[in-house]
Amino acid sequence: MLQDKIHRLEAQRNATRVMEENQQAKLKQSIEMKTDQENDRKQFEDLEFQYLEEESEWHAYHEELKTEEKLLMQQIEIKRLKCEILKDIRIRQQLQITIANGQ
Repeated sequence: MLQDKIHRLEAQRNATRVMEENQQAKLKQSIEMKTDQENDRKQFEDLEFQYLEEESEWHAYHEELKTEEKLLMQQIEIKRLKCEILKDIRIRQQLQITIANGQ
């Protein structure tokens, strides 16, 4: 009888120990999952920040190109106008030569 009681108590103690070990394992697994989630979140935030930084740099570069394009277009227009002025000068000179030779 006493021995039966001892066996029951030992079995109960063993069962309690197994339950505690299972709970500890579950707790450890839960902590590892949360750590993984936090690492994933941190990695996502880092990538998102990197993307936003690159996008901002791209927009700045795009604006620089637009400004440069505008400047080049203005320079082309100035050169075109200079060419027209030179053509007009040449035509006037030819006309003056023609008039001078005709008289």
